[in-house]
Amino acid sequence: MTPETLQRLAFIRYLHHLGIAQSRLPEPQCSAAVLMFHDAVESFLLLATEHHGAAQAQNFMKYWDSINAAIGTTPAGKQGMDRLNRLRNGLKHQGQLLGQVQVQSCMADTATFFAANSQLLFGVDYDQVSMAAIIAQEKVGELARESEKDAAGGDLVAAMIKISDAADLLLTPRVRPRGPAAPLKFGDNLVDPQSRPTFMRQLRKAKELGTDISGLGRQVEQLSKVVIQLQAAARLTAIGVDYPAYIRFKNLTPAHVDFFDGRREYRAPAGYDPTYDDYRFCLQFVITLSLRLAEAHANLEQPAWIADRVFDGWGGGDTIGTAQIPTEGYL
Repeated sequence: MTPETLQRLAFIRYLHHLGIAQSRLPEPQCSAAVLMFHDAVESFLLLATEHHGAAQAQNFMKYWDSINAAIGTTPAGKQGMDRLNRLRNGLKHQGQLLGQVQVQSCMADTATFFAANSQLLFGVDYDQVSMAAIIAQEKVGELARESEKDAAGGDLVAAMIKISDAADLLLTPRVRPRGPAAPLKFGDNLVDPQSRPTFMRQLRKAKELGTDISGLGRQVEQLSKVVIQLQAAARLTAIGVDYPAYIRFKNLTPAHVDFFDGRREYRAPAGYDPTYDDYRFCLQFVITLSLRLAEAHANLEQPAWIADRVFDGWGGGDTIGTAQIPTEGYL
């Protein structure tokens, strides 16, 4: 396969996993999963026709005939995809909302379709298609691919550690950029003051001098914890990432503590035992985060007349016009 084909397969698998995530929602929100399943399957069939030089199908159910004419074999799962197509058309064109039983049936049919046809049409097992191929950030993509290998080998704890590191790279700006502020900057990265040696030394010194600043210390600690959480929420909402999904991601992945000697220690509750579904959700979250962040960076591309700085209208700049401040119509 060409790199473009592999990337498109990765995106199709991403759409499929979005549908799986939507299928977990309560009724009637879970109905949206059927639209995503259909989009993923149709994109897969379209890619297959291009990959094998088959004629483009006139409608969804004609893809089987088109591919059969090109390779002499009919893709599997036609009956299940016919059910999916009918339910999708009823939802999209007639407003027929679906229940969990129908959504779960579509999810099972879609999984069977991809598992049966990926090897047949592209020569690769579906589970081996790495969704990390659509991650824009190089180091994040490397960590995601390594986590997929760990998960495939059954080491889900190692997979969760790597996917949590990937999210940390995306969510924690480490280098002060030239030009416009990073979309997730929101000030310097914050940590709990109790983890700062300087802060602790100051508290000890004050205690030695007999100064009671315990109340101030507690206030600083409480304020810092609130601001740390607000900074994390602001970074996510700024790029349109679902905050409850982030909370679930944090609950599923290990926490880490960084030391001054460059060592990172991972910690999890006793009995930590993530499932493959847990890992799949976390991988999906990181990919979504990567795509949203890449979009945010694209929107921050500066016009040619702005140098390496943010132009806010106050400092510098040339006057290009004047006007009287409007007052009528304002309170």
